[in-house]
Amino acid sequence: MKYQIVYAREPQMGDTYMKAFETDIDAQIKAGFAVGLDPSPEAEHLILRSYSIREECKYPQDSRFINNWQANANCLFMDLYYPLISDLTIPTFFVDKLEETVISKIKDLGWEKAFIKGRVHALDNIEAGLCVWPNYSISEISDNYKKYHYDEPPFAVRQFYDPEKLFYYERYWVMNGKVFIKSGIIPDIVKEAAERLKATGSKYFTIDATDEVIMEVNPGESSDRFGENPPELFAEWFKQAFLDD
Repeated sequence: MKYQIVYAREPQMGDTYMKAFETDIDAQIKAGFAVGLDPSPEAEHLILRSYSIREECKYPQDSRFINNWQANANCLFMDLYYPLISDLTIPTFFVDKLEETVISKIKDLGWEKAFIKGRVHALDNIEAGLCVWPNYSISEISDNYKKYHYDEPPFAVRQFYDPEKLFYYERYWVMNGKVFIKSGIIPDIVKEAAERLKATGSKYFTIDATDEVIMEVNPGESSDRFGENPPELFAEWFKQAFLDD
């Protein structure tokens, strides 16, 4: 077999596929991929679908995986990919600690508000607005990041954008250099970002964007296919990117 998709196990459930990807498996098999919980000795190349992997020691070491730890990390951590697309995305600076000096920097940039994200997660996942300054003080935001164990530095301090302007974003899948979306319409800003992000070394990743701005990038290992994309279409994208290449 040429390609096998290796799915992570559902935590504490033994030999059970990770629930987030359960609905994708049959479609991937029909598209021509072998799938499994463990790498097959017969596979030439391996594609990992997993939870977010934040530590190098937890990324599989088999050299047949089309990505390695660094390629995954380059699309997971904003401080690593931001320099590649800084003029295409939301203005951002990075700090190791959330201190009062952050406010001075925000004001120097002329921002009225800032959205503050941990290296991987944002408090917005807990409650909308919880990581927006000055809705909450820098001290309160710092304390909440510690409370929810999202306090891995560096923190991304981003210019606040009206949520309504970002609400109708799309998820673009970039696989083997090809960009996929259900509509087939790919804005120039996404094409440019995809080209620059080749420097991450990743063979598959996602770009969340509106027609005007790149919001964020995420690894293909852990990104979901997005609600409007049926499993069959998602599998077809994988087939076009890898099996038909």
